[in-house]
Amino acid sequence: MKTRDIAKNYQLDPAAFDRWLKQSDFQYKSGITGLSVDDGVKVDEMVGHYNQYLTQEKARIAQEQERLALD
Repeated sequence: MKTRDIAKNYQLDPAAFDRWLKQSDFQYKSGITGLSVDDGVKVDEMVGHYNQYLTQEKARIAQEQERLALD
C-alpha cells in the first residue's frame, strides 16, 4: 500500500508520515512513485505508532518553548 494512500485515509500529512516511516522500525519500499509498505503490515498499528510519535513531539516542543520562555 502506498504511504500517500495511508496518509489520505487517516488524514495525515504525507510528507511528515514518510519522514517518520523512514526512521521507524517499519519495513517500507521506495519507488518512483513514493514509499509503500507491504500489504501484510497492520496499518492501524503503524498509524497508532505515528500518532504516538506526534504526541511525544508536541510535548517535547512545548517543553522546549517553556524552557526558552523562562530563560
